Amino acid sequence: MVTIQRAIETTGVSTILVTVDPGQTRAARPPRGLHPEGFPIGESLGRPGEREVQRRVLHDALSLLVRYPEEPGSLVTRRYR
Repeated sequence: MVTIQRAIETTGVSTILVTVDPGQTRAARPPRGLHPEGFPIGESLGRPGEREVQRRVLHDALSLLVRYPEEPGSLVTRRYR
């Protein structure tokens, strides 16, 4: 996934990775990433039906477009539950 992100970024389009596996994500060094702490695999935006949590995760992910991390591999961790 990170390889695709980097290719997209070279065209001038910013990308964000939302991940539940921060260790693997840090190693891959995506342009920018968000780790919603405690979310299981398959629920990186929240459980089905948790609309308010999903909105908050998406809001936080999109806010990363405004302030770019210092270097690739920077990962913001947030707790939602």
